[in-house]
Amino acid sequence: MKQPGSLLLATACLFASGCGATTPPGTSTTTARAEARAAVTVSSPPARSRTVAAHDANPRLPIASARMLAAAFAAAYPRYLTGRLPAQRLPGLTPAALANLEQTRPLSPRQRAIHLRLRTVNGEDGGWTITYTATLGARRTTITAGLTLIPRSGGWQITRITPPDLDQLTAVHPLAPAPPSALRGAAVAFTRSYLAYTYAHAPAAILTHLTARLREQLAARPPSVPVWIRALHPQIINVAFARLNSTVWLAIAQVTDGPDRYTIQTTLALDGRGWTAIHVTTGD
Repeated sequence: MKQPGSLLLATACLFASGCGATTPPGTSTTTARAEARAAVTVSSPPARSRTVAAHDANPRLPIASARMLAAAFAAAYPRYLTGRLPAQRLPGLTPAALANLEQTRPLSPRQRAIHLRLRTVNGEDGGWTITYTATLGARRTTITAGLTLIPRSGGWQITRITPPDLDQLTAVHPLAPAPPSALRGAAVAFTRSYLAYTYAHAPAAILTHLTARLREQLAARPPSVPVWIRALHPQIINVAFARLNSTVWLAIAQVTDGPDRYTIQTTLALDGRGWTAIHVTTGD
């Protein structure tokens, strides 16, 4: 049996010599241990590097920034659907989301009369639901779109879009046939005269293609127009039409005056004199 002192000495020799490894001639034991530590360091990446790589692959980002991206997309999406914004300008899309989006068609020219108003943006982490109110003429319904978001090192990004049910919009209000040319002419003429009146460029007497009752109503409430608005020059961008019945149509004119963009909705009816405006409202 070995004495305790001999056992301790043998153990110390094992740690000092690398468990029986030989040291090349001319190399000290201290140098050999230093080279061994260096070899271990090279073969195993630093713990900090592993942590940073894991963070880049799945970063922890604040949920508030995801909500901001979802809200920004929700505000811009109706402009894409109505053909006023290219898909490439929608915020936060990955190439996969852009390809997915391009597989869905924007609204047809007749469907562009539908007005989408953002109601809510709800969700958490990667799943978000956007709710819009869809209005066409006197009819209204609620539609939803979905977003899938993932965190990336540069921030949240949208990987997939679930579009609203466009067939649902068509079912709520069937697409109207092409409007008669006389109706289109009357709608454009009235809208131009209405713009001139509401911007104080002309008196109520210049209003055209409207009933006597509507003329009296508008003349009784002359607009109070600030000087800076009076200096603007509104223009009609587009006019869409929706058939309400055989003799009544809705004309929705998109208008811009430079700083602002809005719509003018005019109801026109066919009477013995032709198409005349019987009601007009201004919206967003």
